[in-house]
Amino acid sequence: MNSSFLLSITTFVYGLAAFLYIASWVFKKELPGRLATWTA
Repeated sequence: MNSSFLLSITTFVYGLAAFLYIASWVFKKELPGRLATWTA
C-alpha cells in the first residue's frame, strides 16, 4: 500500500462523514449525524 492510496481512502471517508453531517443539518434528522460521527 502506497501513501497515495491511503490518502485517497482517508479523503473518501472524511468526505463521506462531511456529506452525512450536511445531510443531517439540511434534513434536520439525527441519524445521518450519528452515522457521520461513527464514520470519521
